[in-house]
This record gives sequence, C-alpha cells and structure tokens, in this order.
Amino acid sequence: MPPLLTCQPNTEDCCSGVTGCGLECKTRAEEGVDGLVDSTEGICVATGTCFQHRHCEDDHPCSGNGVCVAAHLYLQNDMDFALEA
Repeated sequence: MPPLLTCQPNTEDCCSGVTGCGLECKTRAEEGVDGLVDSTEGICVATGTCFQHRHCEDDHPCSGNGVCVAAHLYLQNDMDFALEA
C-alpha cells in the first residue's frame, strides 16, 4: 500500500492550494487531560469519508467502508419462545 499523505489540521496541506481537490485532513482522537482531543497530525482522506465514529453526525456511526451510515441492529432468536425487545 502507498504511504498515507499526512497533514496538519485546519490547513491546505492536502490540496496544496488547489480548490476542490476532493481531499480533507482528518485526525484521530488522542487521550488528553480533558478526554479525547484531536491529534496534532492527520491524514488526507476523500471529502465526506470517515475512519472513526467521531467523524460522523451523532446518530450515524462510521462504517467499515469509510462512510457514515444509519445504524441497524439485527438479532436472531434461537430460543424456543418469542422475546420482546
């Protein structure tokens, strides 16, 4: 795999001044004194993608495919009687 293009948050590192290049800088969460904080270095990713749940709106987790999705929980009942959730 090619190396990741790293960037500084809130800069134009990913696009080098090119408007609309389709990349943005996203950081990972680090443990800080006040809880989780943004790391000081990020990676350039396609605009609108995610690699952590915190990159998405509150009610949409980040999927394994790198996009924010509506969450669905599926259960399979193998017991001999019906259950209500």
